[in-house]
Amino acid sequence: GTFMENIRKLCKIPEWVYPSWIISAALFFASASYGYQGEIFPIEKASIPMMDIYINNMKMLIHNTLGIFLLGIPNLLSGFLNGYAAGEAIHCALYSFGPSWLFQSFLPHGIFEIPVILLAVSFGTLPWIILYRKIRYPQNSLKELCLGTLKYLARMFILASILLLIAACIERYISMN
Repeated sequence: GTFMENIRKLCKIPEWVYPSWIISAALFFASASYGYQGEIFPIEKASIPMMDIYINNMKMLIHNTLGIFLLGIPNLLSGFLNGYAAGEAIHCALYSFGPSWLFQSFLPHGIFEIPVILLAVSFGTLPWIILYRKIRYPQNSLKELCLGTLKYLARMFILASILLLIAACIERYISMN
């Protein structure tokens, strides 16, 4: 197939994962609103190497991917902590630099990073989705359910890794300048 066909195939999302996205988004944004209410403190602009940013974000992705083996409990904690930190960072950035800086510096990398956080947190619901699908549709093979889930997880991990690399580049070379 062509390059674009391969990209479309990589990005194809099975509809059975949508509830997991809704759950992770609700958790993230609820905790972000909680974090936004936190104490305001001035922040300073920093210069962090791009690879350090990427490695830190990849650790989050890897921990959330492995969280499926602990039935998503680490993912819930990650969703809460990342949401809280985002809310607090937005509040402090508004206080320290104003809305203009927030939209010019914070938002460009967040457009790539926040969906990856939501996706990574949603990985924790995958064992529960498999269980639900097996109970709801007992004729489905557990092997096929697990294989389909692993294919989805692998595709999304690759896509998320690419998006995190883009986010790290934007954060380092645009957001921090």
